Amino acid sequence: MSYKSCTCDNCVNGCKSRPCWGTPGDIKKIISAGFEKQLMLDYWSDINAAVVSNIKNMPFDDILNDMVDSIIRNEVDIIAPAIKGYEYEKAPFLPIGECTFLENDRCILHSLGLKPLEGKIAICKPNSDNNYDHPYVAKLWDNDDAKFLIEEWKNKGKYYE
Repeated sequence: MSYKSCTCDNCVNGCKSRPCWGTPGDIKKIISAGFEKQLMLDYWSDINAAVVSNIKNMPFDDILNDMVDSIIRNEVDIIAPAIKGYEYEKAPFLPIGECTFLENDRCILHSLGLKPLEGKIAICKPNSDNNYDHPYVAKLWDNDDAKFLIEEWKNKGKYYE
């Protein structure tokens, strides 16, 4: 199946505001093509991080704090194209920024047939719509094979936490 590569403002602005996520298979192909150092460790959590931050600072008893901690630990790690400046590192707390693969308003992965899934399905959507796909892609990373890929990627070179 072929996918459109677009240069409309919505698509380019999506790449400028946050890298798209791919499936573990997409990321394996990007790594195999030699781009492992242009990736970062991102994460998905279905709880709003700002809310958790506020809850953690409230004077709750130990039981409630333990419950909050267990919710926070239910994050899913994801290898994703890096935000510029976060190559081969952990994504910032709020992972917003330009994708490292964006050069002269064009994604270099598209012409190589390495476009990540979110980039394929986000074509021409306003940028605010692109993150609706995150929970679905994150579920594809919540398994032993994907976790093994993450550990293998981390150990391949000098990954910085």
